[in-house]
Amino acid sequence: MVEQGAQELVYLSRSAGRSSDDDEAFIRELQLQGCHVICVQGSVASQSDVKRAVAECTRPLAGVLQMAINLQDRTFMQMSYEEWTCGLSSKVDGTWNLHHAVEGQKLDFFVVFSSIVATCGHLSQANYAAANSFLEGFTQYRRQVGLPSSVLSLGVVEEVGLVSRDPKILQNAQLASIHLLQEKDVIEGLQVAIRDSQVLDSGGPEGSPSSSAGSGYMLAVGLGYTKPLSDPTVHPLWTRDARFTLYSNLESSTVAKDHTEDDELQDILSQVERDPSILEDKEMEATLARELAKLITGKFSPGHGLAEEQSSCLVADLLMSIEIKNWARRVLGIEVSLIEISKAGTIGGLVSLAIDHLKNPI
Repeated sequence: MVEQGAQELVYLSRSAGRSSDDDEAFIRELQLQGCHVICVQGSVASQSDVKRAVAECTRPLAGVLQMAINLQDRTFMQMSYEEWTCGLSSKVDGTWNLHHAVEGQKLDFFVVFSSIVATCGHLSQANYAAANSFLEGFTQYRRQVGLPSSVLSLGVVEEVGLVSRDPKILQNAQLASIHLLQEKDVIEGLQVAIRDSQVLDSGGPEGSPSSSAGSGYMLAVGLGYTKPLSDPTVHPLWTRDARFTLYSNLESSTVAKDHTEDDELQDILSQVERDPSILEDKEMEATLARELAKLITGKFSPGHGLAEEQSSCLVADLLMSIEIKNWARRVLGIEVSLIEISKAGTIGGLVSLAIDHLKNPI
């Protein structure tokens, strides 16, 4: 911000006044660059604290960055009402407070920091997902009344921030092949969010709706993975979200040969293509059934890590059925209808269906 010309920064934080050595060094660095730094102790969830912070500004206010977070992770069934409201307060109440505190001021930007959890969801973070979902709706509201606003939704940030100070979370993210964001990714995302915060002038009075209000206000960074989605060890949070089907298909189209990375299954399919009668061999049929079950379960269902007997009993829902139909055509070279998949019912039934089609190609 200072490199882009900011001459004064006002920080509102619960820890202001109790800064660490690193924080003080950072503030001195900003001051040496000619930036006046004001630290206000308080909570964004408190309207009086927010008004006090805005009143501390000695220069015209150019913009607002809402970066508050209060994690209260717990499964929804075990979450108390207090944990739910605490998880929401900094983002919901805090954003409303900021909105009212800067009312009437002509801002260049109003950027709220969100999380991809709002899009994908995450175990034990229902309150956090709800809070971030609110930010997206609130941003659209501000834009519809002609006020600048945009959302920057981030994934796991490795170098800076809350997660960077928790080795366990970082390790789990690395094991899950999640693409970890670096500081430069956050800065580049913020630059885009600030640029897109303004609503194009509709030609009407201030506060009137604009045709650009509902577009270009949200940027998500960090949804990717370090391994291809076809890798059976990769289980994206959005595996069963139909909105990401296009992304999955785009990645698949870049793979030179999108059959399977499993050499044994690939060899069997090649042999079956040359001579379908080899499936009369019970051992060969059993091997193919086992490999198909492993691949289908790993790619389309939530049953990762289940025993073979358990995974074969998993039921395929409609979204899985559509994906499996397309996958069977692309990888196995067979055409199966949604009715056939529905009748097959379970993963085990799908394996039997696939083998029947391979035995009797059309």
